[in-house]
This record gives sequence, structure tokens and C-alpha cells, in this order.
Amino acid sequence: MYWKNGAYWLVKRQKWTRLGAERRSALIVYARLTAPRSGAMAALIDEALPQLLHGKAVSTVRQYRYAAEQLRHVLADFEPKDVTTADVYDLLEQFRDTPNMGNRVLTVAGLVFTYAARRGLVSTNPCVGVQRLPEAKRDRYLTDVELAAIRRHAGPRLRLLVDLLYTTGQRVTDVAGIRRRDVTKAGLEFQQQKTGTRRTIAWNQDLRAAVKAAEAMYPARKGDEEAGADWLLRGRWGGRVDYKSLHEQWTRACRAAGVEDAHIHDVRAKSATDAKKAGLDATALMGHASQAMTARYLRLKESPVVHGPRARYLTRSDRGAD
Repeated sequence: MYWKNGAYWLVKRQKWTRLGAERRSALIVYARLTAPRSGAMAALIDEALPQLLHGKAVSTVRQYRYAAEQLRHVLADFEPKDVTTADVYDLLEQFRDTPNMGNRVLTVAGLVFTYAARRGLVSTNPCVGVQRLPEAKRDRYLTDVELAAIRRHAGPRLRLLVDLLYTTGQRVTDVAGIRRRDVTKAGLEFQQQKTGTRRTIAWNQDLRAAVKAAEAMYPARKGDEEAGADWLLRGRWGGRVDYKSLHEQWTRACRAAGVEDAHIHDVRAKSATDAKKAGLDATALMGHASQAMTARYLRLKESPVVHGPRARYLTRSDRGAD
């Protein structure tokens, strides 16, 4: 509690709240404002989360759950109706060094307060109009030499995954979820978890070789298809390959290969970039709705060759002097 300009003030999160000019009454207000909260914000998040996650892709569910945990922690002292737009900006500032995560937390917060507004728990959504943190665009391009080095130091399953990631241009979770019934005469069928987009990646020599190698490493087992466990690649216990294991194996392979700042998602970006260089339709390959979306993944930005005008006002002697 601070005394300033003839009154007592509570300062919390750089916000000054006037308590009053008389000490006793100011202490009463101070005690009320600083008393432990009921945990209503955490309860609201728990209530809203199932609806927020309904129908979302596995990767989105994982991200939303993590963002919700961050939200619970940061807003633990708040009642939903007390959260202001200024509080949301303060929340974002705590993620200044990790803007991607900060923006996910903002997204989840906005959805939670939309749910609260529908329930009549708040009158306004404090996240509306809040500017997202600027995110640095990743421009890391894995060279052929780097990817080959990582592949050499990877285990057999990760090598297969790398080959499938590159030859299909699909997301890690979609490739890890390939089923044997997705192998068709026309090619490898996908329904992208994130967007629901369906596509078939036509066979080429490398894609067919990768699928045959996977089928040989993980032979079909009786009853798998009926049980919904007909995965092309299998995890340690025979189930679907989990993302955490793949990420850890990729990290070890990169370290052993001496390749720095390489993410497993960079393989998809390399696939799109190389496809465009080869004259293929990278947007169709990735399942994007527009070329602008695909452009975010392309890592070797083309610099157009342009021509300036001739200086017709120069005489022959002027040019000779140059």
C-alpha cells in the first residue's frame, strides 16, 4: 500500500488502484482486494476447455491444453469479470520472448471469454482487439547434405519417416498416422488432421520405395485392421508412433550429425520448396487454400531478375568515360 497525492493506493501489476484518503478505510479496501481469490478463472477454463477442444486436430488439442495451463497460472488471482484488456496485454508481455506461445495463449483466452460471454459470466470479451505478438518467420532451409547426414544418424523408423515426410510434403502427425488402407493404386491417401483436406500423393519411385520399406519393417498382423491398428509405422508397443518419441529421436540424430537449428517440421518446408523449384504445384501438395499460405513455408525465396531503363541521355563519349 502506497501513499501518494493525499491518498492510499494499491499497486499490482503496474496498476494503481485508489484505496481512499483515510488509513483505516483504505486498509479495509486493501484487505478485500488482496484476499485470496476463489479460483473462478481456473474453473471457467476447465468448464470451457472441452468445448474448445471438440473436433480439433490432435496437434491443436495438445497446443490448446498447454496454453490453457499457462492461462490458469497467469490469471490464477482473477475473477473472470475482473479481467480487462490491459490485463490481457500484461499477459502477452510475459510471453514477449516466446511470441508463438503467447499468441496461442491469447487465442485460447479469447475462446474462453467468448464461452463466458455466452454463459452471461462476463459482459465483454477483454481479448477483442488485442494485437498479437509479432512472430519471426522461420527461413531455415535444410540442404540435401544436411538432411542426408541427419538420416544417416537416425534409427530405421525415423529414416522411413523422413523419407515419407519429404516425398509426401505432409505434416508429421499425418505421416505418423498413415494406415495400410491409405496405400492405394493411385498413391498414398491423406486426410489432413488440421484442415480435414483430402488428397492423394501420386506414386513416384522414392515414395513407393519408402512405403515398401515400411511394409517390410512392420508386416501386417492379423486383426489389426478390424482393431483400427493397421498403422504403416508402429510405435514401441505396436501402436501409433507418438510425436514426442519422434521429436526426441530427431534431436539425437541432428546432434550426432552435427546439424544445428534443424526442426523436424523443416522437412515439410524443404519438400514444398524443392517441389516448387522442380515446377510442381507446392500449394496442392501441402493442401493449402492459397499460394499465400504456401509462401510461408518456402525457404529459398526467389529473387526476380529485373531490368532498369537505359540512360539514353548519355552520349557515346560519356559511356566511354565510364
